[in-house]
Amino acid sequence: MHRFRNAFSTFSIQTSLGIIVAVSGVLGSLFAIWLSQSWKHGHHIFARIRINLAFPMVAAIGSLIAAPTMVVMPYSMTIDVWLVYFINGFNQFLPAGNNVIAAEIAMEVIHPTRRATASSILYVLAYLLGDCPGPYIVGAISDALRGNSDDAQNRFYSLTHALFVTSSLFLPCAIVFAAAAYFLKRERELEIM
Repeated sequence: MHRFRNAFSTFSIQTSLGIIVAVSGVLGSLFAIWLSQSWKHGHHIFARIRINLAFPMVAAIGSLIAAPTMVVMPYSMTIDVWLVYFINGFNQFLPAGNNVIAAEIAMEVIHPTRRATASSILYVLAYLLGDCPGPYIVGAISDALRGNSDDAQNRFYSLTHALFVTSSLFLPCAIVFAAAAYFLKRERELEIM
């Protein structure tokens, strides 16, 4: 952490991380959709492998890969700023398509006349349960870990440890997407009969 202060200003680190998060999120979403479509239809690198459940499987695999690297990220902050940039970009890239994939799965299983309502409910719940309370929960955990100490180093370490809460949610996310793949497969088998 002390090396960062000497080489980079706080503003440049925040700006760089913001740009990395935005670009990685957009590229990750596009890549997840391309990968899912290619796997589903047997195109490009999946010419010999075709699977109808590609959407939930891509989301599950992305979340599984992101989980351990998200655990490594807070420790990388003490090593090198470029490592932080790389790991942060990687962690934004992998699960970035999960929201788009969840919407695609919902559109696939819901009757066409009810898709707009279902999409609205999906996004409202995602933001109400994730994006809205997330910063507050991480901040409350960070404050609880820090206690009464106002030391900058304690603030830094309590915040990095509080961020483990977000990384711990990648595993349940992967399990939910794997379960979605299983139940979608069963649903399609029942439709064929």
